[in-house]
Amino acid sequence: MSKHRIWIVVVLMLFVLSPGVVYGDEDHAVAVESTSYTISYHEKGSPNGLVPTASPVISYYVKLSNYDLAYDMEMLLNGEKVSASYNEESGMLTYQAKGLSGENTVTVRSVVHGVKQLERTWSFEVDRRNLNPFASTDESVLSTVEDDALQRANEYRERLGAPMLKRNDQLKSAAQAHANYIQSYTKGHYESASHEDLFTGKKPAQRTAFFGYPKWFVGEGITYQEPGGQASIDHLFDAPYHRMSLMNPFYNEAGTGYNDEGDFVMNFGGEGSNGEHHVIQYPYANQEDVPVSWYAYESPNPLRFFNQDKVWTGYPISYVYYGPSSDELQVDNVELTDESGEVVESYTITPDMEDEGDHHVFIIPHDKLSPGEEYKASVQAQVTPGDGEAFDVSRTWSFTTGENIAFKDIYFEDQNDIHFLTLEWMNGEDPKAQITLEKNGQVYLEKKGNTQRNVRSLESGTYQLKVDSPHFDQEETYTVKIQSGDIAHYESGSELSVTNFYQSDSLEALYQKYPIWEAGESAYGAHKEWTISFNTQVNRSSVNGEQIFIVNSIGETIATSLKRNGRGDSITVMPPEKGYSNGEYRLIIKPLENTDGLMMDSGLQMPFTVQS
Repeated sequence: MSKHRIWIVVVLMLFVLSPGVVYGDEDHAVAVESTSYTISYHEKGSPNGLVPTASPVISYYVKLSNYDLAYDMEMLLNGEKVSASYNEESGMLTYQAKGLSGENTVTVRSVVHGVKQLERTWSFEVDRRNLNPFASTDESVLSTVEDDALQRANEYRERLGAPMLKRNDQLKSAAQAHANYIQSYTKGHYESASHEDLFTGKKPAQRTAFFGYPKWFVGEGITYQEPGGQASIDHLFDAPYHRMSLMNPFYNEAGTGYNDEGDFVMNFGGEGSNGEHHVIQYPYANQEDVPVSWYAYESPNPLRFFNQDKVWTGYPISYVYYGPSSDELQVDNVELTDESGEVVESYTITPDMEDEGDHHVFIIPHDKLSPGEEYKASVQAQVTPGDGEAFDVSRTWSFTTGENIAFKDIYFEDQNDIHFLTLEWMNGEDPKAQITLEKNGQVYLEKKGNTQRNVRSLESGTYQLKVDSPHFDQEETYTVKIQSGDIAHYESGSELSVTNFYQSDSLEALYQKYPIWEAGESAYGAHKEWTISFNTQVNRSSVNGEQIFIVNSIGETIATSLKRNGRGDSITVMPPEKGYSNGEYRLIIKPLENTDGLMMDSGLQMPFTVQS
C-alpha cells in the first residue's frame, strides 16, 4: 500500500505508512512430557518448499531438557539415514546435503532409551530457475539502504540493551527476492503461488530457508514507498507490532531488500530464547524527545479491538516480554499518567485479548500527548513458565515528549507529476499544522493536514519553509535548499532533491552566511595559538580584530586577539588562557565593506578542532 495518492491536480491526499504483519515467535514450540525429561521440537525443519541449490543445509530443531540419558537423533534423506550432526546447546540437528534434484523428503526421529519418542517428516524441492535476486538492481543503492537501515536499527537496539544486528547475506537475498516479488505481484508477507516467476516461498521462514539460512527463528518487517533505510526503520519502529521484531533480543542477524517503488523488506534471524527471558519497553526509561503523535495505520491494526483504524492517536507505548513461547504472561494492571498524576485515557491491548502473540502490552493514548511533558507508564504483570513457578515482570518507567517542532528529513515525492513535499517530524506530527514554501515573498506551495496545494512550479533555489503548529503552539521557519536533476532511488521520488535544511535562526543558519574557506592552512600550536594563512581572496591589510571571531559548537564567541607576521600573509589568533576547552570551533571572517584594494566580497569560515 503506498503512502500517497493524488485526487486532483493541485490537491493530494496523504496516507502514512502501512506496514504488514510481523513474524518472529518461536514457531509453536511443542513440549512432550516424560517422567525424566521434556522434548521441545518444531513441526517442520528447514528447508521446506523450494530451494535454489542442489546442496542445501538441512536442519531441524529438537531439544531435550535432560541429556544425562541414552538418546539418538536420526535424520533420513529420501529414505536413507545420513550422518547429521547434533548440537545439544542449540538443539539443532543439521546435515550438509549434496547433488540433490527434484523433490526430496526428510524424516527426523528422536530415540530415547531405545524407544522412538518423536518422528517428523517434511519435503522440499530443488529449484531449476537459478534465481538471482540482485539481477537488474542497482547494488550501490541496495548497499546504501542496507547500511543506513542497520545503522539506524542498531542505534535503537543499543539504547534498549539488545544485541547489535550483523548483516547476513542469506537474509539479504531472501529480503531482496521478496522485495522483487511485491513490486510485481501482491504486497504483504505472503507469496501466493509457486508458478509465479519470482516466487521463493509462501512464508518468511520458507523464503529464508530457500536461500540457505539454517536457523529456524526468523522474522520479517515491510514498509512501502520509503526514500531509504533510515526512514524505513523509523517508520517500522513507530508501529507497535513491527517494533517488536526490531527490539527482539533473540535476533542478531539481518538483511534488507529494496525495490524501485521504495518498498523496504527486512529479514531477521537468530537462535531464539534458549530459556532466556527479557522485558523491553519502548519508549525506554528516561527517554527524551518522544513523539507526541502517531497515525494508526498498521497491519495488523492494533486498534481493531476498539473499532478504530486510520486515526490520529498519541504515540504507542510498548511493553514486551521476550522468553520461551510456552511461558504465560499474566497482566494485572496497566496505567499511563501525566506529570500531574492524572490518568491518560488510552487504548490498552493486553495478552488476554490478543490473537497476534500473547507476550506484549500496548498502550495507545486516545489523543496526542502534550509537548515537553513527562509521562509515567506502569505494567503490573507476572510470568508463569510451562514447568516452573511464577515470577514478577512488572515495570514502571517514565519518558518525556519532545517540546518543539523539529524535522528528521524533508524531501519530495512525485505524485502524478506533482512534487509532493514530505516532512518527517522528529517529535511527532501535528496534522493540523499549516505549512507554506516560499521564495522571495511568493508562495510556491501550501499544506494543511493531508492536503497540498501547488501555487507555482518549483525549481532549484533556496526557499523558506514556514510551519505554524497549533499543537506545539509554535511557529518556525526553516531554510530549505532545493536542487533539480538528481536521479531518485525509487520511481516515486521527485527530480527535486532537498540538499539541506535548517532552522532560519539556528547556528547553522549563521554559518550559511559564510562560505567554507577551503584555501590556506591552519594549525593549532603548542602555545594555544591558531595560525591562519590567507589566500588571494583576502586583502590582508584590511582584516582586523573586529572582522575575525571564533565561535564554539553552541555559538558562543571566544574572545581573541590578533598578531600579524612580518610578511603580512598570515595572522595568529591568540585565544584567552581560560574560557574554552577541547572541541569543535569555527573561525569566521566577516564580510568586508567595499573599499579600495578589497579582494574579498563575502565572509569566510573555517571549521577546526582544538585538541590538547
